[in-house]
Amino acid sequence: MNWRRRLREWIKVIQFAHGKDVRIPWFGMLLAILSGPVPRAVWRARMRQGCYRCVLFRRDLHACSSIHPQFMGLGCSCYTPFLALWAEPYPGGCIAKFWKNEEVGWPAYRFPSIWARIWAPVGFLLGR
Repeated sequence: MNWRRRLREWIKVIQFAHGKDVRIPWFGMLLAILSGPVPRAVWRARMRQGCYRCVLFRRDLHACSSIHPQFMGLGCSCYTPFLALWAEPYPGGCIAKFWKNEEVGWPAYRFPSIWARIWAPVGFLLGR
């Protein structure tokens, strides 16, 4: 993952959703990393089979913010490559699962053990 490009895209989505003068939530990003990133295979599956096929996905920004007339204004306005990286960004998984929709979205990830949960941020920060 090209993290510099992803950070620029994340900032762009935040500014799109909240205005150009918004403070970037760096501390929130650090807390998200420490909450436990999912394995790469899970992230890829979430993006390919969940986000890219979802009616709430906005391709030009890679954001969860629908431009479809029927679903206008729905979504969490999050940057999906980062949203899909965390184990349970909303109760139950992504925002679509939080809204109890069984057809779209992806479920929360459960770590196989407490040690896997503890070491996930370390592996992420080391690039593994």
